[in-house]
Amino acid sequence: MKMKMLTLHNWRSVKDLGVRLQDMMIFIGQNNHGKSNILSSILFFFGQVGLDPLDFNADSSELFVEVTFGDLDEIDRTTFRKYVTVDNTIRIRKQATKGDGFEYHGYGETPNIDWLREEKIGDYTSREIAATLPLANLLPQAGRISKEAFAQAQEKYIQEHKAEINFAYELETGPFMGAKNVAQGIFGEVYFVPSVKRAIEELTPRGNSVFGELYSRVITKMSETNAEFKDAKQRIIALMKILNRTTEDGKPNERRPPELTAFEQSLQKELDNWNTAVDVEITPPNVDDVLKVGTTVWVDDGIRTDISRKGQGLQRALIFALVKALAKVTREEAQTVEDSRQPDSTDQQRLSRKASRSAYFIMEEPELYLHPQAQREFYESLTQLSKAENQVILCTHSNSFLNLEDYKSICIVRKNSLEEGTTAFQCG
Repeated sequence: MKMKMLTLHNWRSVKDLGVRLQDMMIFIGQNNHGKSNILSSILFFFGQVGLDPLDFNADSSELFVEVTFGDLDEIDRTTFRKYVTVDNTIRIRKQATKGDGFEYHGYGETPNIDWLREEKIGDYTSREIAATLPLANLLPQAGRISKEAFAQAQEKYIQEHKAEINFAYELETGPFMGAKNVAQGIFGEVYFVPSVKRAIEELTPRGNSVFGELYSRVITKMSETNAEFKDAKQRIIALMKILNRTTEDGKPNERRPPELTAFEQSLQKELDNWNTAVDVEITPPNVDDVLKVGTTVWVDDGIRTDISRKGQGLQRALIFALVKALAKVTREEAQTVEDSRQPDSTDQQRLSRKASRSAYFIMEEPELYLHPQAQREFYESLTQLSKAENQVILCTHSNSFLNLEDYKSICIVRKNSLEEGTTAFQCG
């Protein structure tokens, strides 16, 4: 899925703003007019940055960032089925109150009938009242009626009588998807490249980095296809099993090294007065993670060092080389899936396709330290990246990142006065 609309209220220099988002989105404008604030609002929505009292516009005490997602695939429609509209979109708001944290809420089609509204369940769970409702036959016929059972009956009744019920599209009062906290990455992966960033941070094989994403794909492919790698994993697992006191079926492990048994006995002797038993159990490590922990990237431009010892231009170029490499891999994977898909492919085949995972690349001034020709080449790479199952959002001061053929992707950001706040201009 991809972001289609961004709506802001009281976020930093923005009072009220709505922006239509394209697959490739370019924010331009003078310094200190709010371009970075728009990008930061997206990062806040995705949980990439925290909330600060200074994020509230002027003297306001409430703010929200609202995103409408479109291009939902089967997995998205299943995950967010409660919020999916007839035009295949979902609309989510992250709102915050100063001094009281933030919460997510979704827009949904709410029935106008009181006993079908989720927040009213508690008023109808008594057996006497529930027996008078049209959904009584969908409830448990004996015992206490739980809120979960009533909610299931509501959902089933709505599905069976949808054509007869009037709905209002409105913001839910309860938490998004019924959970207080939204799981990290539920809307997709986010890759943020600020205007100033140490390349060493982007080269870590762990965490949410572009290099980590590329490297994980390599490790996953090795795990699936490389015979030596698969054999090594099995041998390590077998070795770890030898070290434990008992076998998988609970019998004494006769192959266990006597050194481990002696170690346990020495600890046991010291703890006898506490009536406590000691059992040293060895858990096989995840070989994929081991390969990540032991990975270091060196750069040789005549002198072999880590990237932090190179100039800012090379560091920036390496970060974007990683983005371009990921763009290429993404395109190849998407094409492989498309080529292998049959005209009569089943829903299950579509659900399992790798290209369904969303990814958002957010960048501040990608032109920094890059030669003009390198800027134009990088722009083309980002354009290709956005044509796959990804979305690219950036702000720039370079005309190498402007192409009037892509006029729908361009958004001019202005702040004419402090009272008006940041505004945005797009071609309709």
